[in-house]
Amino acid sequence: GDGGCDAEGGYNTAECGWDGGDCCEGTCGADLSFWTCGLNQPFVCLDPDPEGGSTNPTGSAVIEPSSSAYGLSETFEGNVLTPPQWRTGAGLGASWSIERDGPGGNRYAEARTADIVSDGAEAVLQLSLSSPSGGTLSYELLAEVGAPHEDFVVRVDGGVLDVVSSPMDGWEGREAVLPGGPHVVQWVLRKAPMGGAASDGEISSASARASGIVRVDNVAFVPI
Repeated sequence: GDGGCDAEGGYNTAECGWDGGDCCEGTCGADLSFWTCGLNQPFVCLDPDPEGGSTNPTGSAVIEPSSSAYGLSETFEGNVLTPPQWRTGAGLGASWSIERDGPGGNRYAEARTADIVSDGAEAVLQLSLSSPSGGTLSYELLAEVGAPHEDFVVRVDGGVLDVVSSPMDGWEGREAVLPGGPHVVQWVLRKAPMGGAASDGEISSASARASGIVRVDNVAFVPI
């Protein structure tokens, strides 16, 4: 299945494996799905034995851990930020985009200081998560920023989880344990967050404050 329950059209039937398992929480294989199980297309579980170790029409075992509906694995290789789980722009400041390292290279989400119009404004990449028992959020980060021109923060439910204010030498992995319940995670590039005041001898031109870049990749959430 693709993670979205197609409740109509004859897919949610025994002959079609209950839409490849997508229509029941216990059989929707989040780790192998394109969509997040149950998010955009809610579960309509008609399978009389969704926890019974059934198989789909191809004969392969259906994945049925109870936490699978809440997991996430995003590499951005699909070249799309799927709403409503992912949001950017439209009320969240400047937009992030999906870029790649040359032809055939890996894709990642990217924000640039040059795309943020005003000092004190932001470019926000937002992810909504939910898990009854919580879990571990992980991601890879590369930030080429320098205060006071710009900095980078990670927020969870409005609170600051991480701050980067100087250039990183390369990609770094980060992770955090989130408690049970719904959460909103934001990766935020901030332009001149303190007004961009320059010290004596420091260049404070617009060009000096337009070179910051932040990249995020391999975002994952593993429920408990």
